[in-house]
Amino acid sequence: MTDQTPNPQPTKRPRNWTRILLICSVAFNLLIVAALAGAFFKNDKRHGVHLDRASMGLGAYILALPEADQSKIMSMVGKGSEDRRKYRKNMRKSRQDLEAALQATPFSIDAVKAAMDNQRRGALTRTTKLQDAYLDALSNMSDEARAAHLIRAQEIMKDRNKKRHKPKQD
Repeated sequence: MTDQTPNPQPTKRPRNWTRILLICSVAFNLLIVAALAGAFFKNDKRHGVHLDRASMGLGAYILALPEADQSKIMSMVGKGSEDRRKYRKNMRKSRQDLEAALQATPFSIDAVKAAMDNQRRGALTRTTKLQDAYLDALSNMSDEARAAHLIRAQEIMKDRNKKRHKPKQD
């Protein structure tokens, strides 16, 4: 008989649950901080700022309308970011067409003019829809409501100018 001692089974270390819980807690806290930071930076834009770019200066007047009228107007011209993306994509394409016409050999003034007309037509169509919807909302207002609407629009424009011309703080 041989004197061999059986290999002792290595003992399993118990898991350090506090370390696991600490790592999970840190990961969860980082997730919450990232979500809050994302929400803060996403909503940092002023409401209706995209209106000024496409409405020939009617943005403040549209924002001064009651919510129901604003929703109606924005649904006519496309309120969502998807609609704005589609509009910008069309404008980029018309600009690329203009650039292609400018680089074409032989150069054709008529081709450049057609590309410029197409670009203008795209912007004008959207602006015309917005203006028509705004005029429709105004026509349904009483004289007092229209006067109050103008006062609200002027306040919105004053607030925008204050924010725009706010001195930088060190």
